[in-house]
Amino acid sequence: MVFFFANMWLDDYSRGITKKVYAQIRAMGELGYPVSYYTGYKKDRAVLYDGSDRKIAEKKFPTKNPWIHRMFRNYSLKTMAADFLKTVPDDVKIAYLRYVYFDPKTIKVLKQAKDNGYYVMLEIHSYPVYFFRDYKLWPVFAIDYLCRKKALSYVDRIVALTDQKDLFGKETVNIENGIDLASIRPQRKMACPKTIRIISVSYEWAVHGYDRLIRGIAEYNRHDNNKYRIEAIFVGTVLPSTKKLIKRLKVHEYVTIRGTKYGEELDEIYDQCDLGMGCVAIHRRRTKTVSTIKTKEYIAKGIPFFYAGTPLFDEKSFPYSLQFESKEGALDMAKIVEFYEEMEKIPDKADRMREWAKRYTWEKQMEKAFHDI
Repeated sequence: MVFFFANMWLDDYSRGITKKVYAQIRAMGELGYPVSYYTGYKKDRAVLYDGSDRKIAEKKFPTKNPWIHRMFRNYSLKTMAADFLKTVPDDVKIAYLRYVYFDPKTIKVLKQAKDNGYYVMLEIHSYPVYFFRDYKLWPVFAIDYLCRKKALSYVDRIVALTDQKDLFGKETVNIENGIDLASIRPQRKMACPKTIRIISVSYEWAVHGYDRLIRGIAEYNRHDNNKYRIEAIFVGTVLPSTKKLIKRLKVHEYVTIRGTKYGEELDEIYDQCDLGMGCVAIHRRRTKTVSTIKTKEYIAKGIPFFYAGTPLFDEKSFPYSLQFESKEGALDMAKIVEFYEEMEKIPDKADRMREWAKRYTWEKQMEKAFHDI
C-alpha cells in the first residue's frame, strides 16, 4: 500500500499535474502498489483522501485571500500530512512524495514516514529544481538548500525526470512524463487549406517559450506572398508578458488565447490544429534535457510537434517531431513550414504515432520507479 503526497488541484483536470497524479495512482494500482491515501488542494484547503476517494482529513489555508494563500498552501498540505502520518494504519508500506521544496515541514513529513517504517520515494519532477529567473522565489530556494541534507537523510530512492543517474548522492531512477493512453482520444483532424495551426496547452512558464513562437510569426508575416497563414492557439493560462508582446507586435489576428479547457472541449480544439508546440526555451531553467507531458499527449493524439532541447527519449528514431536549438530569439517559421509539408505526405502518421505512444504509458514509467522494491 502507498501513501502518495501530491500537491495537485484535485478537481481541476485542466492542469497537467492533476491528470498526471491520477494517472500515476491508477498505474501504481495496476502494478500491485495500490494507493491507500493521497493528498491535494481543493478550493481553500488541503485535503487527504483514501483509496476509495473518501475524505479523511483536511486543513484550511490560513487566509481566504487567493494571492496570499499561494504562499502558504504548501504549509497547510505538509502540516496535514505530517499529522495524519502519526496515526496512519500499518498497511501502508511505501511513501511516494512529489518534491515541493524542502523546509522544516517537509522534514517532519519525511521523518514521520521513515519512523513508520515506510520505504520513502521522492519524485523530483523537474530538474534542476531552482528556476533562477523567478527572483521572488529566492527566499524559498535558500530555505530549501538549508533543509536539503536533513530531508534527504529520510529518503530511500529518488525518482527523477532527468537523465542524471545520481542526484544528491541518492539512488536515482530515471523516468519520463507519461500518458494515460486510454483517456486520450486520437485527433479527428479538420482540414483548413493554406493554414498551419499550432497548438500549445499549458499553464505558461518562461521555459515554454511562447515569445519565440510569437516573434517568429511576426517576422514571417512581414513578408508578402507567404505560402501559408500560420496561427498559434494557446490553451491554458498565458503570462502577462506574453499578452503584452502579442499587442506590441500586432499579431492579434494570428494568435488566439482560448483559456483553460479540458475534456471534449479541448479535444475539439486539438482537432482544428496541425502541429503541437513543446517547450522551446528550456535553457531558461539552466538545463538542456526536456520531458513534457504535452509532447507525449501530441504523440498519443497523432499530432506532429516541434520542441527545443535534448529529449529523454530517442528522438533520432522518432520522425514526427522537429527539434530546434533552445536559445533566445524567434523560431524559424520556414523550418516549421517545411516540417508541416513533410508530415502531410505521411497518410498513416497518426496511427504510427499512437503505436509509438504505448512506450510512454504511466504503467511503463511506474514500473521503472518501483523496480526491485
